[in-house]
Amino acid sequence: MASHLTGLNWHARYCYDNAFIDLLAQVMNSIVTSGARFSHSANGLREIAQDMLDYARLRGASAVSVEVSEGIGQGVTVRNGAVETIEYNRDKGLGITAYIGQQRGNASTSDFSRQAVRDTVDAALSIARYTAKDDCSGLPDPDMLAHNLPDLDLYHPWYLPVDKAIELARECEMSAMEADKRVNNSEGATVNLHETQFVHANSLGFFDYIPRCKGYSRSAPDRSHRGRTHGAQVERTATRYHASAGIVRGTNRIQPAGAFRQRGERQQPVSKVLVPARPTRQIHILTAHPDRRRA
Repeated sequence: MASHLTGLNWHARYCYDNAFIDLLAQVMNSIVTSGARFSHSANGLREIAQDMLDYARLRGASAVSVEVSEGIGQGVTVRNGAVETIEYNRDKGLGITAYIGQQRGNASTSDFSRQAVRDTVDAALSIARYTAKDDCSGLPDPDMLAHNLPDLDLYHPWYLPVDKAIELARECEMSAMEADKRVNNSEGATVNLHETQFVHANSLGFFDYIPRCKGYSRSAPDRSHRGRTHGAQVERTATRYHASAGIVRGTNRIQPAGAFRQRGERQQPVSKVLVPARPTRQIHILTAHPDRRRA
């Protein structure tokens, strides 16, 4: 009798879990595949930033720097072909650095209501009034600020339904599993996307709006050799251009090879050495941040 009830409980939990996953997928699909990606428009973020600048100066700030941002993200992970996690995030925030002479105060909030924004400005000014003077504190000279910023072409939204993300993650994991017969297990494969928009402005006249996005795939098969399990080697492919199938297949081609390349690893004595990075890792380091590319 007890075993029969245990079976019923397991079946009920299985149905509940699957119903929850289906409901979550429907909610995420309605948001991620819709045209309205963010809760606030670009002009809405600009208005919030301008209101912060104006109010801070009205309250006695000699200089102000503000940033307003909003982001959305989706992540799907499968392990051994089964869906392990489905995640969705939506976040927003604003921050202000206010100066009274050479005294500085910082404050931030995730509440975009008018009263909360002004309370945050007041908090930064209150902190500044009780902060010691710093000769190096302040905004940069006006002639050091960037103007006429080029379009960096960073925003390419990925309208990816959850069921399609699951298919891509399974393809990523399966390809890695089939690449070498020594791969006998997996710690999972993930397909993520993340999009942000932000405004950065200050009282010297700098005012810029930048939207950007990134998608990537990740796989981590376990490797074994002569009966020993050597652990998982994580590999990922990141891109702003999701249309390329390489976001999944690019990871799969090189990932098993990287895992088995470490098969003969051994502990080394403490010393200073050059650590060469694989070409794919070098590319990721150089292209991960647009500011580095401009530099």
